[in-house]
Amino acid sequence: MTGIGVKEFWMGICQNCTALTIEATPTKTSTLYHRSRKYWYPVPYPSSFHWWEGIKTLPWLAEPQSRYRHLLAVFIGSMKTLNIDSNAFRRILWIQCSQQQITSPTNINGPLCQWFNTSHSCNGLINATESLLLLRSAKFCLAPPGDTVTRKSLFDSLLAGCVPVIFAKASLTQYNWHLSTQDIEDIAVYIPRADILEQKVKFLDVLKAISPQELHRKQLAIEKIAPRLQFSVTPTAIQNDKQAKKIEKKKKRKRMNGLESVHKAVSLAVWDSPVFDAVDIIIEHILNRSTVEPLQGFSDEELRLHKCRQNVVVRYHPDYAGLFRSGTRHLVPDRLWKKFRCEDVEAAMINETLQSIR
Repeated sequence: MTGIGVKEFWMGICQNCTALTIEATPTKTSTLYHRSRKYWYPVPYPSSFHWWEGIKTLPWLAEPQSRYRHLLAVFIGSMKTLNIDSNAFRRILWIQCSQQQITSPTNINGPLCQWFNTSHSCNGLINATESLLLLRSAKFCLAPPGDTVTRKSLFDSLLAGCVPVIFAKASLTQYNWHLSTQDIEDIAVYIPRADILEQKVKFLDVLKAISPQELHRKQLAIEKIAPRLQFSVTPTAIQNDKQAKKIEKKKKRKRMNGLESVHKAVSLAVWDSPVFDAVDIIIEHILNRSTVEPLQGFSDEELRLHKCRQNVVVRYHPDYAGLFRSGTRHLVPDRLWKKFRCEDVEAAMINETLQSIR
């Protein structure tokens, strides 16, 4: 997190705050020393697909949309991220996609793979109807790391009913409030990044080898899991509730009269999503005491161990390979955590990290 006043906020006001973020570090703690003494919990990116009052067909259903999925694979994103290793990896995928000459059996005039390039910014997907429809036209959606290990398009893909192809397990495993290890295995296809870089496999060959039955099992798993990955939109009638407006007017009048108990006049309208969604899961965990532990925050020694482990994981775990290399400037882990002495624990942490990879 960067920006004017962000450091002051965390250092001066929220040292002991538990944070909700769209992504997290390998240890689910801040990358900056003393920025926060609590865990940072990742929650799904808000997606372009979600429940709303006018929805007619849920986009993540396995049927009937699956019959319209004429593309085997699609990628939507930029070739120019902030990480040179991610750019190189995406270029390999692009070459494999563009060289594919075999046409889809359900569309003899179209390719099996489509690459939709966007600019590297939020405005690259403004008015993105065309790109979002592509997600609903494909069986598999590529989700390679970019600036970070995961991306918004990964959640767009899932909520469009498109099976994500991930190249780093951490792209999804960090969201353990919403997804179990078994869930991830059921809804995604994992191809190790190293296998692509070392030319051991081509991603299209892997996807073509997946049977229609296995694909359908993954689509059904997505249908079951997708609702809890999205944030339902409150109906307009609730948002514009006249009663709520009257309440606000009463509050303002009471403030003007110097009265403090403004909240006791009338209660606001309450709305529950018709599906168990991401908000419900977040609230469940927020109300769980273990979420805010340790109550007094991590000690200096615990923070040091977190930083040492982050350093080791970023250096040795393939999921994070290259994610601290920006442009022509190499932000190697040792420079990010140079204040910390880790010699006493580094060997054990390296061995533990390497064991987890195998």
